[in-house]
Amino acid sequence: MYLWVIWRCKNNLLWINNGALLHVVVRQSMEWLVAWTEAKRNSRTGTPQETVGGCDEQWSPLELPTDWFKCNTDAALFDEEGKVGLSGVVRNDMGLLIYGHTRTFTSRCTHTDAEADAMTIKEALSWVDRLGLTQVIF
Repeated sequence: MYLWVIWRCKNNLLWINNGALLHVVVRQSMEWLVAWTEAKRNSRTGTPQETVGGCDEQWSPLELPTDWFKCNTDAALFDEEGKVGLSGVVRNDMGLLIYGHTRTFTSRCTHTDAEADAMTIKEALSWVDRLGLTQVIF
């Protein structure tokens, strides 16, 4: 959650010149972690979740500048099997899927969620570089 909020704050600063103080980033990270944990708990019990992070926002695609791309990533840890799963998608400014990638690898050490997310971003940087994309928002 911390990395996601940091990247989001970085993009806000870069694209809309709206920076955030460190304590705000930490607070937002904790709020998102609590909301995510609650959503996971509710998904197991079948209870619908009406709000996330204390707001009534609904997801909508990011409005990108023309000829820009958006890369979304995720990671999954399979501790019992000693594996890490990485995935990502790249969409264009129209929301169309340009590229998707998944990878699973065996790891001899235990990884945290943050480490797995960081590995996924590292992989995604390689994907977009191989595709020759230079205008990408993560």
